[in-house]
Amino acid sequence: STTANISWTAASPAPSNGYQYAVTTSATPPGSGTAFAGTSTSVSGLTANTAYYVHVRSDCGGTFSPWATSAATFTTPCNAITSLISESFNTIGSIPPACWSTAIQNGTVNWTFASADGDAQFTPHSGAAMPVKNWTSAANSDALLISPNLDYSGTYPSTTLRVNVWIYRNATNGLSTDRVAFYANTTNNLSGSPTTLLDIPYAASAAPVVGSSGWYNYTAVIPISYNAAPFYVIAK
Repeated sequence: STTANISWTAASPAPSNGYQYAVTTSATPPGSGTAFAGTSTSVSGLTANTAYYVHVRSDCGGTFSPWATSAATFTTPCNAITSLISESFNTIGSIPPACWSTAIQNGTVNWTFASADGDAQFTPHSGAAMPVKNWTSAANSDALLISPNLDYSGTYPSTTLRVNVWIYRNATNGLSTDRVAFYANTTNNLSGSPTTLLDIPYAASAAPVVGSSGWYNYTAVIPISYNAAPFYVIAK
């Protein structure tokens, strides 16, 4: 998360003195860059979870082309989190909190962070927003809400870890197939052999049955094997 490989298309004709490049946190090109003869290299010393701009220009014997910048941007990954975390998802929009991510698995409807669900059935348990995966009539509409990379091998190697969530259950709306499941996995997707932590239906009448519409708190133990190496908690 502190290094990156960068490359660019060679100029034609090739510049006599190669190129200059710079990797900065500003879209404004710098006054000068690092001289380089090739068209690909590795940069280090970057900061995790930071947006960077790649600036490149040709060096034609002391005369330089304009900087090329706009098409070359990237964000470094987050470092693994080693402390226990709590997330309220309190900012409205389509962008998840820092170091969280979303991914559509089937269909076209992704998670959003909103003050109400798409059917106006409920509002956040607390705060201004909540993660929402809205219903769609399309079959097999699934999306993932993915935690930061969690690594407790050094900080909590033998501690029982848990995931604790509030989930809205509806007594008047929802199909038995409408549900949210939580997994632990060593990758940031559901490939391999993820462990199911929770599998909760939206409909209040489906097991585990609840008596009325409302927010309910659920807790699950994360198997101790996940303490030994980095992993993710994923909601589907």
